[in-house]
Amino acid sequence: MTTPPDINALERRTLIYIHVPKAAGTTFSDIIEQNYPAQEVLTILHQPGRTIEDFMRLPIEERKRPRVIKGHFPFGLHEHVPRPCTYITILRDPVERILSHYHYVLRTPEHYLYDKVAGSKMSLAEYAGNPVTTELDNGQVRMISGCGRFVPIDQCGEQHLQQAKDNLERHFLFAGLAERFDESLLVLKRLLEWKQPFYTRKNVTDHPNASAVDRNVVQTIREKNQLDVELYAFVSCRVDEFITQRYELPAFQSELKAFRAANSRRD
Repeated sequence: MTTPPDINALERRTLIYIHVPKAAGTTFSDIIEQNYPAQEVLTILHQPGRTIEDFMRLPIEERKRPRVIKGHFPFGLHEHVPRPCTYITILRDPVERILSHYHYVLRTPEHYLYDKVAGSKMSLAEYAGNPVTTELDNGQVRMISGCGRFVPIDQCGEQHLQQAKDNLERHFLFAGLAERFDESLLVLKRLLEWKQPFYTRKNVTDHPNASAVDRNVVQTIREKNQLDVELYAFVSCRVDEFITQRYELPAFQSELKAFRAANSRRD
């Protein structure tokens, strides 16, 4: 485990947040926006004038301006930012992420998959067994490794998993977990000297959890996303190590309990 980062050095870096779809990203993005002036945050979107390609075409001084860049894009954006960068992200249990993704698509007519999925009355089993997009084919490994959508479905392999692990170790300040959201927030609060990161969950998709879904479907999701399963386990271990090696556990647990109580009173 590396030594704690120098906050002054972090101030001189651009913070890049990789927003994994259906991994608490909308809520997390709001927290980021609470902690930085609006003019210092750039959100990359799939809209004319807001894409990665648009960003890459900006003059150097404009690409240096944001303190934070966030959005649905794979690792690698730092290569186009003319100043030092560091990454953060939040991952989610692969089964829960796919379940949430499916139900979100069904309820969102403007989603690019809506017509294909809702129009054909595609079942969850079909959605899980025959990925219609790279987002559902080890999508988290794809984003963290940097291969994104450029590797065909069923072609994401061990080399991409290893690249994702290497990127996490070399380029990420911290990778948290949606299932340990509050712990992840408190770690980032300390690392980045954020104000208290109170939040209300946003863009939450109600869906049956894995325990209520046919076990064959769950197994199919795991098999189709085995690399994501391994990456999630890797990050889970890193979160444990990060907390136990850097913080006094009783004090951290007390802070966590107090934060949850205070945040719940705001709902």
